[in-house]
Amino acid sequence: MFERLGRFIIRFRFAFLVFWLALAAVCWFLAPTLSEVGTSDETSFLPDQSESQEEAAVEAEAFPGDSAAGQATLVFSRAGGLTDADREYIAGLPARIISPDAPEALGPAALEVVTAEDRPELADWLRSGDGVAEIVNVNLSVGGFEASAGEAVQALRALLADTMPEGLVGNVTGQSGIGADYMDAALDATDRTTVVTVVLVVVILLIIYRAPLAALAPLLTIGVAWVVARGVLGWLAQAGWQVSSVLDTFMVVLVFGVGTDYSIFLISRVREELAHDQWAVAARRAVGRIGGVITASAATVIVGLASMAVARFGMIRSVGPALAVAIAVTVLA
Repeated sequence: MFERLGRFIIRFRFAFLVFWLALAAVCWFLAPTLSEVGTSDETSFLPDQSESQEEAAVEAEAFPGDSAAGQATLVFSRAGGLTDADREYIAGLPARIISPDAPEALGPAALEVVTAEDRPELADWLRSGDGVAEIVNVNLSVGGFEASAGEAVQALRALLADTMPEGLVGNVTGQSGIGADYMDAALDATDRTTVVTVVLVVVILLIIYRAPLAALAPLLTIGVAWVVARGVLGWLAQAGWQVSSVLDTFMVVLVFGVGTDYSIFLISRVREELAHDQWAVAARRAVGRIGGVITASAATVIVGLASMAVARFGMIRSVGPALAVAIAVTVLA
């Protein structure tokens, strides 16, 4: 079967090459990224039977509309104690944050600004006893880990940096602040992982083949597989499949790792066959003899990852099958 497959691929090799490159281009330019459509709020992956989820459902039923979807906490401090000018600035934040002149990212997101000045009954909670620090809560209409909440947090940080009195220290934390920093760290980790993985794969291929052109073929194939897999998973997430936005970090390592193995196996077999036959026959026989081995190897990984679908924790349940899809695309490429 695999030898017939090899004959078919060799016969239409240029069509296959154009097809995969075109598919990669479509996925790169048109498919949504996982950071855009993936889920970054890890609490949404919890089972409905978990205590925290049950409590949240009871709270929402008992107090509908009483709590905001997300919250950003502004923390202000001055080493020698807050001055009158500091307190005046903090008291004026509601007018700055919820106003027509507010940054665009804050307009639809900010619902309410809670300060000690407007809510005296909360002053003991919002102001430190020694007068060094004060807290302001900004209730948001979007979940703390959503992309729009992250944009609102960045807008708040920029607003504070531009308008705070000299010497006053202001930071944005809370659920939305943590969510924004979490996403920034995840994206940074993905970029670092991608660069390090690609560099290591290039070094390994150059050591094995000792020729840049020979190393380029498997690297191009793996790169195309990675781009297509990201595109497929992006469209699946957009269609409603709950996938973690940090999946990219795992996928780049796995795809480049197994892709390098499969490429080395196949090309090494082709080189062995070239000692006896011309390139077309050698390639066909190589696919026939090593194709089953590569497919069986990929199948064990795919089945193992897909079995994670039975997990109760949603992140594990979605990451496993998603990585299985990535491996399937890689072995096809």
